[in-house]
Amino acid sequence: MSSSGLRENHARQLRVEQEREEDLQDDRDRRRGLRWDDRRHAELVKEVGVYTKLKELEAKRPLKASAVAKLTSVIMFERRFSPLLTQVILGGVDTKPKVWVLDPLGSLLTDEYAS
Repeated sequence: MSSSGLRENHARQLRVEQEREEDLQDDRDRRRGLRWDDRRHAELVKEVGVYTKLKELEAKRPLKASAVAKLTSVIMFERRFSPLLTQVILGGVDTKPKVWVLDPLGSLLTDEYAS
């Protein structure tokens, strides 16, 4: 078998394994009572956490709350978390307490309060 054929075969096997793992994860989540949108929220929280840590390591200092809010906005816009048809509310303290409201398409508004 040629090297390109081996690569294609390996890529196909990886896709099958990924699909199998996703199915297993779906089954585990169903047994724990997690809905699809709960998993999407968890994915968003995890992704924001990972990128925040990366940015902090690059900058060698803690990220400001406003930067985390902007990062979340960019991720939501990039990933189009459209099934999350709710607003995300983030709060943090830079020099004073602030609240940011994000819509599902990632627009970011600074506000005094949100509900």
